[in-house]
Amino acid sequence: MNPRAIVDPRMMTRLERAHYRQTVTIQQSTPTRGADGSLVDSWANVTGLVDLVGQVSPLGGGERRKPDQAYLQATHRINLSAYQASIVERMRATSGGKTYDILLVEQPSQRDHTSLVVEIVE
Repeated sequence: MNPRAIVDPRMMTRLERAHYRQTVTIQQSTPTRGADGSLVDSWANVTGLVDLVGQVSPLGGGERRKPDQAYLQATHRINLSAYQASIVERMRATSGGKTYDILLVEQPSQRDHTSLVVEIVE
């Protein structure tokens, strides 16, 4: 322990465990050909981005309408406890049995965490 440190690293570890109570896995799509020849997204876990410590929180929601249908849009924020520079908007996240499309990746200048604005995939 650094005697000049303002915050004991052991305290930060305990706080992190209390705040980030979920695990998040990031997946990337690989287009493959279906039986009929059409392109189908095949999702696989990204190496090094499995079981990340994080927290999923609701941001809001709404209803989108098209001329022939209406569907629910649920929007959440996923905060990851570490900086993850390799996550991009074309990926998706899974946590607690739910899948989320990544709409926006926010990387703070301190590079101490990563924040994802996501939408539930139904």
